[in-house]
Amino acid sequence: MIIQDTSLTRRSFTRGAGIAAAAMTVPSFSYAAGDTKVLRIRTYTDMKTLEPGDAAFDDMTVMLPIFNSPIRYKVGEDVRNWEFVPDIAEELEWVDNTHCKFRLKTGIAWTNGFGELTAEDLKFSYERIANPENNFAYLSDWDSLDTVELVDSHSGVIVLKEPNVLVKSLTLGLGRSTIVCKAAVEQAGGRFTTDPIATSGPYQIRSWTPSQKVSLERNPLWSGDKPDFDEIYLIPIPDANTASLAFDAGEVDITNIGESLAANYRDNPKEGTRLQIRELVGIEWLGINVDHPQFQDERVRRAVQLAVDVDQILEGSFLGLAPRANGLVSTGLVGHRDSNLYPERDVAQARELLGEAGLPDGFKATLP
Repeated sequence: MIIQDTSLTRRSFTRGAGIAAAAMTVPSFSYAAGDTKVLRIRTYTDMKTLEPGDAAFDDMTVMLPIFNSPIRYKVGEDVRNWEFVPDIAEELEWVDNTHCKFRLKTGIAWTNGFGELTAEDLKFSYERIANPENNFAYLSDWDSLDTVELVDSHSGVIVLKEPNVLVKSLTLGLGRSTIVCKAAVEQAGGRFTTDPIATSGPYQIRSWTPSQKVSLERNPLWSGDKPDFDEIYLIPIPDANTASLAFDAGEVDITNIGESLAANYRDNPKEGTRLQIRELVGIEWLGINVDHPQFQDERVRRAVQLAVDVDQILEGSFLGLAPRANGLVSTGLVGHRDSNLYPERDVAQARELLGEAGLPDGFKATLP
């Protein structure tokens, strides 16, 4: 299991949004009374809503085991490829840039007697997020959706108003593609928060003690592969150091850790512990305001690019754990660069460019 932290700020040079590190016990589970197989996962925050259009990162940690999507991102050693694998889709194909044909598996049951999950549920789920009148926080993920045309009970076509590469490469693999039960949501008045009336995934919520623990148990109606654990506990621990202490004390089996703690686990491996480091979508970058009088000359901007010691920043801020980015688009996503335009620092060339720009003695600038 890979736990990724996407909550880190993009502009801070002192926090590592370029990587996510997770420490886990090996084997990463514990046994409760009666040999119940339990997995205890540290989360950053308590869940606030399970509405796909409003849910944030830790909410999705609860959503993913209890709901379904047509596809999901492949989990594995090389997650930079951003490959999709089926969840409950038997077929999903982009016919062209605005039409995505799908067929869902049959026999996926909603809990609490709401019957079978169908293409009508998918249509309802995506179109309600795309409707501005519903005022979902993540409307932009589906704002290019025109409609979902139904072919039969389990198949249809997702139709976009215009080509949108983000729907192809991100939205369909994230929590915004979660399918909710149309009948259950309508029964709840059109909206819900932490108490969905019907779910469909391999797990269901057994109990929730706010600020302490969300307990998941196997869904007896689940017709897919049997999940590995009888129960999953999601335990909110906001502070990274506290989470590390809880992990070392055996109170959680998996936790995200910051770069300083990751370096410690890497350099001082502990028996029975495995460290996984993964790249994230977030990019740390130094932006230059081209309208500022000091930076209107392209030669000055290029000089800054050549003079900044990126490797030193990576070592000092991220302890050498984060890779150097090749551009603003993360590796594996559509439009990424395979190599860096400025792979090495070149102070001599930077000085030459400044001289050409009329600044042979350099200049001073203050980062805001």
